[in-house]
Amino acid sequence: MKMLLVILVVSILWLPSASAQDGNRLWDDDFSTRAGRWDLPQTAKGSITYQDETLVATINTPGYTIQSTPDYDIALERYQLTIDLLTAQSSNDGSFGVLLNYRDARNFYTFELLANGTYFFSTYKDNQSRVIASGKFDTPTIDTWSLSITYQDTNFEFLLNDAVIATYQDDTHTAGIFGIYAKAGNRPFTTAFDNLRVTDLP
Repeated sequence: MKMLLVILVVSILWLPSASAQDGNRLWDDDFSTRAGRWDLPQTAKGSITYQDETLVATINTPGYTIQSTPDYDIALERYQLTIDLLTAQSSNDGSFGVLLNYRDARNFYTFELLANGTYFFSTYKDNQSRVIASGKFDTPTIDTWSLSITYQDTNFEFLLNDAVIATYQDDTHTAGIFGIYAKAGNRPFTTAFDNLRVTDLP
């Protein structure tokens, strides 16, 4: 009985948090293990892999996009998401960011950043893409960019290293899960993600 209890406690600590109570962490993943069971596409055009306790997106084909979502099935309606974007492991010719309010492979938002200081906020509905907004931001001089997104009542707020870079309202997708996203420019592109946390808003 004691051995069983130890195994159960270790198993609970091993998994990313998945509570759905207000103010609690819904997901907490530093990619040091495969407990999040992220999709890991592996094609000649691109791949996503666990490397050195990060999640790495490698794109071999210019213009190609790649994305991944975890094994999570609670459609979130109000939340705060934070993630570290490791720009030291990125080439300049590409973008990196997150999937938001993801319902399926045809319906979701993307928020992506380029190393040149440009962002794009887009929606995909029935696989048809539309740029909701784009703009410029002050490019951080440090190698790790901390992106934070707050969503509630169809309102999005985007912060980079604690500075607000954009706020928008859109009701195309009012709930869903989350994921990572990367897109190559005119050359192959590699980037890495770390320390993803999602918290339910009170």
